[in-house]
Amino acid sequence: MGRLEEVDAHTTRLVGSTRNVVAYAEQLAMLPGAFRIDESDEVRDALRVLAARLTAAASAP
Repeated sequence: MGRLEEVDAHTTRLVGSTRNVVAYAEQLAMLPGAFRIDESDEVRDALRVLAARLTAAASAP
């Protein structure tokens, strides 16, 4: 996925790149901790699409 950089005692930065933003977003979603996207509108958009799909799947029929 990329390389990890220590920011401080509580924060780690993941620096990476990808040609497949959908797969990258799916991998990020599987991380056990909270995260935010500081750069890359493409990854951010892919996460929004994934979030909508997961929200719809979890909604009552």
